[in-house]
Amino acid sequence: MKTRIIFGVILMLFVMIQAGNAAGTEEIQKYFNDTACKVKATDDPVQKREILNKSLQTMSKALERIESLGLISPEDQAGVNRFKTALQEKQDELAGTNGYARVADAQLDSFS
Repeated sequence: MKTRIIFGVILMLFVMIQAGNAAGTEEIQKYFNDTACKVKATDDPVQKREILNKSLQTMSKALERIESLGLISPEDQAGVNRFKTALQEKQDELAGTNGYARVADAQLDSFS
């Protein structure tokens, strides 16, 4: 199941990056929306953090795999780098590392 999810995310990102396809963007938005729904459906802050962290890590791994294919233009690489930076900042904020204040338990739903 995990492999299928990662492959799906990689495929979505690849399509979005290579073709500039609006549908790819919608799929990524749906992925993060599904994550937000899971977070909001959970009462335990520890579980909320785990869901968010797993989602961010999955997306980061997908980006790394896309980069490893070597099929990304320099322009697209710049976009991938910006997205990777944004994902890392979100992970840092969630964990309270690298100078970021940790997201308060009461704010996890909004953060998602």
